[in-house]
Amino acid sequence: MRLWIQKNLYFIMAVMVALFLVCLAVTAAHRMDTKESPVPSGQPVEHQAILMGTVVTEKLYGGNSQVISGIENAISHLEQTISWRLADSVIAGINASGSAVLTEDMYLWMTEALALAENTNGAFDPTLRPLIALWGIEEASPTVPSDKSIKECLSLVGYEKLSFEDRKLTLQEGMCLDFGAIGKGIALEVIAE
Repeated sequence: MRLWIQKNLYFIMAVMVALFLVCLAVTAAHRMDTKESPVPSGQPVEHQAILMGTVVTEKLYGGNSQVISGIENAISHLEQTISWRLADSVIAGINASGSAVLTEDMYLWMTEALALAENTNGAFDPTLRPLIALWGIEEASPTVPSDKSIKECLSLVGYEKLSFEDRKLTLQEGMCLDFGAIGKGIALEVIAE
C-alpha cells in the first residue's frame, strides 16, 4: 500500500486540489445566490437578547442578520412551548390542566426528558418544579424548608408517576413539569436544525 501511495502521490495530490477547487466554486456560487450579502470574513454579525430567562449572545461569522432573526424567533417559539414561567405556554397549560395531547415536537421532547430521567435514575426529573418552588431557589430569599414540608412535597415529584401514552400526558394532581434543566439544550437542537 505504501509503495502504491508513493507511486501515485502526484495523482493523489491532483485529485485533492481538484476537490478543493470544486468545493471553493460551490461555496462561491452559493454566496452569490444569497439575497443579503454575508458579512466579510472576520467581521461577525452579533446580537444580544434576553431569551429563556438568560442573556443570549449570537455571533455569526459569514452570516447575515436574517439568520440571527431566525435563531431568535426559533428560541422565542420554543420558550412559548416549554417555559413554565409563561402563563400561556404549552407547559404552563399542561401544569394548569393536568393533561394534554402533545404536539409532535412536545411529544419528542417529553420522550427525551423521560428517557433522560430513566437513564439517570431520576437525577434529572422533569417533575421537580414543586420541590424547586418549595425551596424558593428562584426567589429573592430562598429558605430551607422543614423535613415535613420536603416529605409532603416529594409526593408531587417523580417522573414515574406520569401517565404518558399515545401522545396523551397526564399529571397527578399537584404535579408540575419543568424543562428548565434541558430547555437550553433543546434550544441548541432547534437552532442546529
